[in-house]
Amino acid sequence: GAVAAQYCDNVDKEGRFPSEAVRAMKEARLLSAFIPREFGGEGADLAEIAEVVSIISQACASAGMTYAMHQIKVSSLISHGDKAEWHQDFMRRICSDQLLVASATTEGGIGGNLRNSICAVERKGDRFTLVKDGTCISYGGDADAILITARSAPDAPPSDQVMAVLT
Repeated sequence: GAVAAQYCDNVDKEGRFPSEAVRAMKEARLLSAFIPREFGGEGADLAEIAEVVSIISQACASAGMTYAMHQIKVSSLISHGDKAEWHQDFMRRICSDQLLVASATTEGGIGGNLRNSICAVERKGDRFTLVKDGTCISYGGDADAILITARSAPDAPPSDQVMAVLT
């Protein structure tokens, strides 16, 4: 909170990413606070994360929002990927490297319905491609990874979504 407060006026005046506050979050290992201990995190509960969001937000709204959005994406990994080895390893990597995670869930043409996608994952062996008309990726240029929602295949219905992680 102290670091966020120190740079808040400059962040607001310049309309820039709160890089100093995020650097302090990384140094304090806050980016992995929500991740279960078994994957290298602190195992914080939602109330504890909300308290950290509140403290940071009172100092700098931009830094607080960045932290909150990161934790929302981490919660998706925890909820949907805790059984998959790749996702478990990625959670461990968030912990060890203090990766900042952004989101590409919004998409032009879906009318705001985040449970539908137009774009689709196209698999080729162990690789995939997708083209998404992402209308907004908050702090995408400063993120270490981006979670993207897409249809599971080109012929899948709009609600048959998968979550892809791109570093």
